[in-house]
Amino acid sequence: MPLYDLRESNEKISTVRKYIVPSRIVDGKDVDNEKVLLCDSTSQTAIGTTDTAHLHENGYVLLDFGSEIHGGICLNIASVFNHKQQGSYDKSYGKARLVFGESVSEAMSTVGDENGALNDHAFRDMTVDVCTLSTRIFGNTGFRFVKIQAVDCEFKIKSAKAVLEYRDLEYKGSFRCDDDMLNKVFDTAAYTVHLNMQNYIW
Repeated sequence: MPLYDLRESNEKISTVRKYIVPSRIVDGKDVDNEKVLLCDSTSQTAIGTTDTAHLHENGYVLLDFGSEIHGGICLNIASVFNHKQQGSYDKSYGKARLVFGESVSEAMSTVGDENGALNDHAFRDMTVDVCTLSTRIFGNTGFRFVKIQAVDCEFKIKSAKAVLEYRDLEYKGSFRCDDDMLNKVFDTAAYTVHLNMQNYIW
């Protein structure tokens, strides 16, 4: 790809990006047809989409992606209706709260609460803008669970897929013994190191 007059950095990025479909719905409140989010539908927005999950104002859905990953979430928003905005055009956008967690309790927590939830190092609890017929990626953190909540509006979601980002590196070492638990500990440790090897080793 020609870069023309762009000043390219010597720092290179060599990550692979994959979309991950939720494996299950853990919890939900004031949400209809949430099971549609478990389907592997395309992330293309389209006018007239009807097979969607409907989050009512203050409603939420908590998704489990099956394993800890690094990346964000891609939301395909079919429609937004904001009762507080004036005019028909202005009603097509609003705010959603996204909370990423490596556990259910972390994804259901609030930054600053008595349990010590923080946004240090990476934002895991954020309020974002959503609008009708949009596909956007939010977040850059380690997580397994994501809570999606309608804040000041209600909206319909066509899909909510995790965006797994990793460096496609060869595992050059290995370990096996006659203790299955110890083998799992090694595999988990190697996988965790791999997740933390983005541009650098964190």
